[in-house]
Order: sequence, then structure tokens, then C-alpha cells
Amino acid sequence: MSNEKPLRPIASVRTYPTDASNVICLALTDTNGAETEFIINPEGLNALIYPVLGLASKWAKEPDLKVQTWSGPKNALPAQHIELAIGRTATECALRVFMGEVELTFILPLDTVLKTAAKFVQHLDKDSGSSIH
Repeated sequence: MSNEKPLRPIASVRTYPTDASNVICLALTDTNGAETEFIINPEGLNALIYPVLGLASKWAKEPDLKVQTWSGPKNALPAQHIELAIGRTATECALRVFMGEVELTFILPLDTVLKTAAKFVQHLDKDSGSSIH
């Protein structure tokens, strides 16, 4: 007889405050309705976020997944500001995204960042030409 628990998908996720400051409770409910709660502090969040972002990056490359249904502006995380910095090499750019005191850093090819920024500026220029000032 195996001691392994059967694995079930997560059906819902909710958070709620605790009596301690900077600590929340993360409640995960599976498809059978069983709920498991975890206390999450800043270190716990850090331990969760990078593996989850890594999975999102991996799964985004799989064409059969319908990532578009839950991504985009309506499901976006609010950032207070961003910064571009030199990456690990001369061909990389570090995109630093700040959400309060939390910083997420993404390494991107510098060439891609420059091309994307140029397209964005062209889009802004095109839109501003048709507006009335």
C-alpha cells in the first residue's frame, strides 16, 4: 500500500488576513472541495512566485494551452514603476518591475526590447497625430 496522497487540481484560491502583520493566509481548494491553508509571509511569497512564473513561461510556449483566456490587461498585476537596466551580458536587458516593495526582474534579449520600444513609440506617434490638443 502506497503512502502517497492522490493529486488533485486546484479549483479556487483565496487569501485572507491574519492577526500578524505582513502575513496572510493562502487557502487552496481542490476539485473535491478540500481546503488547505498556508501562512504566507514575504519569504514564502518569494519561494512561491519564482517557480510559478517559471511554469507560466514554460507553458506559454505550448501552443495547445489557452493562455490567452486568462492573460492580458484585465488579469494584469499592477506595477508602480518599471526600470530597464543592463542585463548579465551586453546582449541582454533587465526589465525590473516594482509592485510596492516587491521587485520582479525579467531578463530579455536587448534587441527585442529595442525593437519593441521602437514599435511602441511609432504607435504613440501615430495615435497622437490624430488627437486634438
